[in-house]
Amino acid sequence: MLFVLIGHLVCNMVAFICTFISCFCVRYILIHLHFLDADWRHFIKAAQWSIYSYHNRAQLMESVSLKWRSEHNPNHVLPCLSVRSGFDLFLRVMNYPPGTEIVMSAVNIPDMLRIVHAHSLKIISLDIDIETLAPKIQLLDALVTERTKVLVVACIYGRRFNMAPIVAAAQYHGLIVVEDCAESFGGFDYLGFEGSDLALFSFGPIKHHTAFGGAIAKVRSKDLYEKMSRLYEDDPVQSNTEYLKKVIKYSIAYIFLDCPRVIKPGMYITRLLNIDHKKYVIRMLRGFPDKLMMKLRHRPCDALLAMMALRLGEVDPTAVHLSNLKHEYVSERLPAAVTQVGAKANIINHWLFPIVVVSDFKCIILIFLLWSHI
Repeated sequence: MLFVLIGHLVCNMVAFICTFISCFCVRYILIHLHFLDADWRHFIKAAQWSIYSYHNRAQLMESVSLKWRSEHNPNHVLPCLSVRSGFDLFLRVMNYPPGTEIVMSAVNIPDMLRIVHAHSLKIISLDIDIETLAPKIQLLDALVTERTKVLVVACIYGRRFNMAPIVAAAQYHGLIVVEDCAESFGGFDYLGFEGSDLALFSFGPIKHHTAFGGAIAKVRSKDLYEKMSRLYEDDPVQSNTEYLKKVIKYSIAYIFLDCPRVIKPGMYITRLLNIDHKKYVIRMLRGFPDKLMMKLRHRPCDALLAMMALRLGEVDPTAVHLSNLKHEYVSERLPAAVTQVGAKANIINHWLFPIVVVSDFKCIILIFLLWSHI
């Protein structure tokens, strides 16, 4: 029985490592960077503050919020446990009747869809352009009905586009605009479009300047902000113990993912054992692998707020620029036949480097073979 359990744990860990690579192979294999945007100082600090937090919560909230205010975007700031928490909080405040329609850009993470369905709302999909990743806003007129109330636009893979015509089209139809910037934070030069009713930014484990969790909600309306704040105060605070568990899990991933010699044979092992490694890694990297609606309805603990303040204080535009230069170097040298997703977006911060492939596994193996000769 013991050997079976050990074998199961080993397979899960190998599967986790290999799938992470399959999701982020181009970015992290051709150019050697840390798989998590953190170092051991951050893991140690997060663990230390989880065990013993001596911070003033009100001061932490103000410290985090202050960085997100500017004359270009004076919208109100609400630190949240996650982007999903902020989005759910918004829907709880609005309390739309069942069957209300939410137009969402066609690509988003499954949890955002689950949250909409949990509120008994209907999702209407809005197609996006593969070259810019912007929603095809010209299609909105045909999608809107008298039951449509919200437009959710996701800026995916680090790409951004001009929000002005999107907000104008939404306002024409009387829709609230939610700008999902979970994947597109690239520094404080962009704090969300000032016309967006709600803009959401994430600092989860695989994001730039990760705090191993946490998010920012920028709210345009003072009334909506106050309602969201009051309702959020009724939610329990995430326990430091729960946050510590996440930090430990991500630190283990950090160790293994920085060991290329472990990853390459692991790829072959999972294929030989016919393991669906993607299932395991998605579960491990999710902020809420189970009981989604219950767990997201928490406020960030003091340790998480302290980490958010620390990481946001370390934001360096030159580091983002250097990362973009490295990715552009790769992009310019790819064959013309390779379809680069979002290559013509207005702003490209290379959080991911998405390309279209016929077989993801064959592509990963090919990259490993090329990498072995670098």
